Amino acid sequence: MDYQTVEHESFLMVAAHRKSRRLVYLCGFVASLTSILLGYDVGVMSVARKYVDMQLSLTSVQSEVIMGSLNLVAALGGLIAGKTADRFGRNRAIALACLIFLTGSACMTLAWNFRVLLVGRIITGLGVGCGFVIAPVYIAEITPPEIRGLMVSLTDVCINVGIVLGSVVGFFCELTIADDDAKWRVMLGLGTIPPVIILSFLRCLPESPRWLLLQDRVPEARHVLKRIVGHEQEAERELVAIEEAIQMERDVTTDWSEVLCPRHRAILLPVLMGLALGFFQQSSGSEAAVYYSPQILAEAGMSSTAHQSLGNIAICLCKFAGEIVAMLSMDRVGRKPLFVSSALGSGFFLVLAGASFQYSLPPSLLMTSLCLFMAFFSVGMGAITFVVASEIFPLPVRGKAMALAVFVNRLLSGIVALTFLSLVDAVTYANTFYLFAVISFISTIFYAGFLPETMGKTLEEISILFEKESAEHEAHVRHAEEAMQRRLAASDELRRGPAPISPLRAFGGEGAASASIAGQYQSTEHGKINEAHA
Repeated sequence: MDYQTVEHESFLMVAAHRKSRRLVYLCGFVASLTSILLGYDVGVMSVARKYVDMQLSLTSVQSEVIMGSLNLVAALGGLIAGKTADRFGRNRAIALACLIFLTGSACMTLAWNFRVLLVGRIITGLGVGCGFVIAPVYIAEITPPEIRGLMVSLTDVCINVGIVLGSVVGFFCELTIADDDAKWRVMLGLGTIPPVIILSFLRCLPESPRWLLLQDRVPEARHVLKRIVGHEQEAERELVAIEEAIQMERDVTTDWSEVLCPRHRAILLPVLMGLALGFFQQSSGSEAAVYYSPQILAEAGMSSTAHQSLGNIAICLCKFAGEIVAMLSMDRVGRKPLFVSSALGSGFFLVLAGASFQYSLPPSLLMTSLCLFMAFFSVGMGAITFVVASEIFPLPVRGKAMALAVFVNRLLSGIVALTFLSLVDAVTYANTFYLFAVISFISTIFYAGFLPETMGKTLEEISILFEKESAEHEAHVRHAEEAMQRRLAASDELRRGPAPISPLRAFGGEGAASASIAGQYQSTEHGKINEAHA
């Protein structure tokens, strides 16, 4: 009887664990769908741009503004997203991001001139930026540690799912819709479907237990933890651990000055590394390769619109495949090897893309170069950038530093999309790709020489690593300062000159030799005095 009771309780525990794990997967999947909003826009605009330019009679500069404005505004949206999520909750913040995106998509779909379309892009950018920051935070707070890395990486995977989805939708709209004006409006209008799906599922998802505890809503937090953990005792332990972490964060809360002007090297180093990670990811030109791939292929000699769209889909699929490889290997191979191989491979195939234009090589070679460039980019720089950024930031500044890194990343993304056509007009396609290649090769130095390996380390161990390096640096600086002070003191003594030395002391004082020398000295002095009298 006792054995049967134990077996029955074990069965119930396993069933509860599976049920809770399914809920966690659902939470992560639905929250990750917010990243599809960004990816869909990137993929569909690469196809819709030429029809938008034609129907609204946009200039080259206006086209660049339309393409780049979303990411520039998304950078600002990322900065305000944290405050919104802290005040209204993670679920409501995600819902707000979806509503903003819906409004922007409707505005773009119904746009009748450049100004209305730009307003729609700006509104959409705010929604994209909010979702880009809030979703990883919600996933990290709702998932257990053993699957947290996998679940957080879903956001990057969903960006690429959105890119592929957008390019495929654009391709089929080109094939099935005859009216050019209707083509791009349908492409952009279909972008309202993902946020509607997210909103319909949000009502079933629990709020973040961490946010509930921040609001002192302990009973609700306990109920949510029971649902996502599946065991009451484990939920209580998790509740206590979260409360302790919240108290520690309150004790070490810092303001923006500690992020923008760090006084401690243990904070300065990871903040600079996080900003460098965000910078190098977008300055390699990946956003331009996706946004403008149909036009790039057309300039290389691929005249068929269908072939251009298929080439765009192939590029997006290669980018997606690289993300999958990175997700499966980052915890086995390590972060640094993937970063280094990603930067070197990206640089090599960017050089090949530039050579394809410079020497008028076949368009198929250019398309292959772009496909392999995106694959290598996604293996490291594309997929792991924000995984490492979230690992290296110290706890007191983690939220603000992450928001700053996202801001720099989206800002660079917008600048690249905004200036690509102008840069091409100024220096040609070949030199533009060579420029991106140089930046990729330079990033290899940063990844190989300065970025620490974080695989297999806890967040506390990574923080200790920076604190230890900071302590060693401070000790080295102290030794250098002490050595400099000793050299300055010695230099001052040399400038003052040696003290006068008497002949007696110089030659030993007493003794016959000393007396003789002293006598000679006195005789010489008397002789000089007599000469003076004479």
